[in-house]
Amino acid sequence: MKKKIKITADFASKDILIYGISSIMSDYQLVWNFNINYFNFIKLQDFQYMPAKEDKYYSFSYYYFNDSPHFIQYFLISNKNLSKHLIFEYKNFDFILIIKGSSHNTTLLKAIDEIKKIKKIQYFSSLDITKIKHIEMLINELEMSTMFINTNNHEQ
Repeated sequence: MKKKIKITADFASKDILIYGISSIMSDYQLVWNFNINYFNFIKLQDFQYMPAKEDKYYSFSYYYFNDSPHFIQYFLISNKNLSKHLIFEYKNFDFILIIKGSSHNTTLLKAIDEIKKIKKIQYFSSLDITKIKHIEMLINELEMSTMFINTNNHEQ
């Protein structure tokens, strides 16, 4: 008899916040607005995602900012490509902003306020992490993709 073991992780304890962004801007225009206001996002290789029960990867624009003095990491990912959504549960959003760091950090609160001031963002909202089916995989993949960047920054 087959046994299925379900492994779950409590991502709320890791201080992860997820926001949805609706905007008429392209990814590079949005990042430019973020960077002139507060951040220093860099473009990474597109995020590759293979949905369950499929054998094809889909690419999503991907940007990263490590605010190391404040122990906060920001991941900005396009939620849409031509035929798929990265987070289908929130397909009405154009971009997903994942923030890893203390939610009580005043720097983080200031960053969120700066995002809300960008005029071409039509809607910015916190998302319920428990409604995202593949959140564990997504967070793990994002963290893995930035390991090399963080290692290089410490060596300089």
